[in-house]
Amino acid sequence: MNRYSLETKALTVSDEGELSGIAWAWSPDRRGDIIERKAFGGIAGPVVMLWQHRPDEPIGAWDSITPTDAGLEVKGRLFVDESPRAREARAMVRRGVVTGLSLGFRSIRKSDRPGFPNARIFSAVSVEEISLVTRPAHPAAQVLHAKAQAEAEELAALILEARAALRS
Repeated sequence: MNRYSLETKALTVSDEGELSGIAWAWSPDRRGDIIERKAFGGIAGPVVMLWQHRPDEPIGAWDSITPTDAGLEVKGRLFVDESPRAREARAMVRRGVVTGLSLGFRSIRKSDRPGFPNARIFSAVSVEEISLVTRPAHPAAQVLHAKAQAEAEELAALILEARAALRS
């Protein structure tokens, strides 16, 4: 079976590292791929949360994964007490640097999408992991809400300054 990663939709984070978002919207991604709602079957958490799909950087777990009208809704927690990377991830989400989720899955059943060259329709998948990512490929991928807006704006300014310094 092939393994695919498709970037996805929206997330929020609390001080304690609790996250929620949409890991897959029912619309096509940038490539034109579709995962049908029924493809997920009966997913049971926990599912590992990785940083940028890096298997050596687990940062939390998704405890609830539920298909809803909006998409595949996920709720989980960053391990902020145990992992420095999880604390960094929480800060990056709050500041709008990390804006998306990405679903890592194995294809069980798929077909070509008629009328869309190289696009597929996945009718059965096995979710392996869901990552926090910087650059989601899904066109609707964005953070809907993040806590501590003032802190977010301050860090964003610092990141932009650091970025400019590195380029000069």
